[in-house]
Amino acid sequence: MLYTRIIVILLFELGFGIKFNLIGTISISELLLLFYVPLFVLPKVKWDGTNDIKKITVAYALLLCFQILSEFMVGNDLPSALKGLAITVVSYFHFMFLLFYLSKQKVLILVLVISQVANYLLFGTAIEEQTVENVLAGEAAAYLKFYVAPLVTLAFLAVSMIYRHKYFPIVFSMLGIVFIFLGARSSGGMALLAGLVTYMLEHRIFTFDKKVLVLSTVVLCVIAYSFYAYYVSRVLAGEITSGNSKQIFLCNNPYNPLELLIAGRSEALVGWRAFMDEFWFGHGAWPYDTTGRYQRMMLSLHEELSMTSRSQMSFHYLIPSHSVLIGSGMMNGVFAFLTMGYIVLYFLWKGLRTFMKCENRYKLVLVFYVFNLFWTALFSPQSHFRQTMPVAFAIIFVLSMSNGKEKLSLDKSRLSAYRENMMGLLRQRK
Repeated sequence: MLYTRIIVILLFELGFGIKFNLIGTISISELLLLFYVPLFVLPKVKWDGTNDIKKITVAYALLLCFQILSEFMVGNDLPSALKGLAITVVSYFHFMFLLFYLSKQKVLILVLVISQVANYLLFGTAIEEQTVENVLAGEAAAYLKFYVAPLVTLAFLAVSMIYRHKYFPIVFSMLGIVFIFLGARSSGGMALLAGLVTYMLEHRIFTFDKKVLVLSTVVLCVIAYSFYAYYVSRVLAGEITSGNSKQIFLCNNPYNPLELLIAGRSEALVGWRAFMDEFWFGHGAWPYDTTGRYQRMMLSLHEELSMTSRSQMSFHYLIPSHSVLIGSGMMNGVFAFLTMGYIVLYFLWKGLRTFMKCENRYKLVLVFYVFNLFWTALFSPQSHFRQTMPVAFAIIFVLSMSNGKEKLSLDKSRLSAYRENMMGLLRQRK
């Protein structure tokens, strides 16, 4: 049975690499989800004893209802509306499919991560392949960010579940530092932070004592900012020219990480303004910037507005957001935004509560996916909601659920022992 599940997950993840057009680009795995989950997964869910799954199902259902209401009120064209609705449906089915299998045996988390590595190796990326020399020289930023960094990160996570060593999280953090210097700041930052936090968790530096917890958090923030300041100083000195280091020169105060965040994720800021412009029902799924207002905002943030003439403005410019959370508000209004926020916060809180209790073998994986989920929700395109975020949802849910089972079995064993002791005392008195 285990081998069958391994093959199913492996083939399922590889299926994401086989894509075709059907109301937008869709993979064979996503198409399979639309038939397999309603027929074979959902009927097997024991809804009476699964309050957590009920909560998520209701949240997804509300999100879908708010999207339908928004598309109707906005009068969006049918293909764009269906594309937006399909992302939510596929996201839920993807989560339920993975949860159905991973909840049976935690070792399938390892299979899932290895399957994603195989997907990268077999199907690669649409970005032109680069040489190792170009990557190391910082001349292949896109290839590094969207192929090399995620591939190597997933491979390290797989190794962390197979080979346990007390300093492995530190090695993972060092890998993150290498990525940052090469130009993959987001991937590197997640690896750096996940490695440090995992190391502190495994060595019990974090505790439930409030003073120790606050002190540990402060120390972690100081270390992170010190590294950030060093990175900025090297960029300003001209020693680091890779990736998007030029964004640092757009900041009035590059040592303020919030300014760099705005420069690097200006689409999210523009998406937020678009959300505020149509607060209640949004602009509809994949809306075009018919007035050029948001295109001008983008150019202004990058100090390119003065160099762009009116004739160069595009009439096929989609309103940007580059954020799953903000994008949900920009497209479908405040109710969709709040529901999406609930779904994300639910899994983030569930993951954070599991940090201390999680088995060490899976701790680095858990911490990484929690941090990565936070970053993805805030600063990644809407398509991540159907493909990468359900993976994080399922891993977090299964690891938190397994701890709940262990606690429950422990409580039962203690209760049984207590009953036996009481019965022994009663016999002695008799």
